[in-house]
Amino acid sequence: KQIRHYIITNCEESNSWTDEHLDELTRAGAHSVQKRHRDEFVDWFERRIQALHKEGKVNDLLYALSRGPDPRARVYNRTFINGFFFRNDSVERDLNTQNSGVVVRGDARSGNLDWFGVIKKIICVDFPSEKEVVLFQCDWFDVPSANKNQSTGYKKDDYGYIDVDTTRL
Repeated sequence: KQIRHYIITNCEESNSWTDEHLDELTRAGAHSVQKRHRDEFVDWFERRIQALHKEGKVNDLLYALSRGPDPRARVYNRTFINGFFFRNDSVERDLNTQNSGVVVRGDARSGNLDWFGVIKKIICVDFPSEKEVVLFQCDWFDVPSANKNQSTGYKKDDYGYIDVDTTRL
């Protein structure tokens, strides 16, 4: 259920539904809105989208998300997505190249910094209508603040690029 919650709440197409559920909980005066959202959102989303699908008011992607994934996920050591090759760190132990490093870009205007990590697992989850979602389970490095150029495990060069010491995870 955690994976399903993560996928739905991180899918751009479902943002308005996430907001609607949070608004409903807030208007109802619910205690611990975030906890209740985590506990109740997936079931609420499923009921809401499936009812709207019967009326022809939602697209196939939202309907597939509402039906939930196949309970059998697949785990891979490597994958090719949108022209990029990824592999987990265990495959790379004896290799000279690295394709297990990932960066999640933050938004500097909002104060969110970039996150740097190493792929530990590649998990593929299938949804109805031949939809699939690939998830990376990662170990994450400490991220430098905007005003620091060097610390344990990383350093920024003169151009602002960050060099991460992957041996210091």
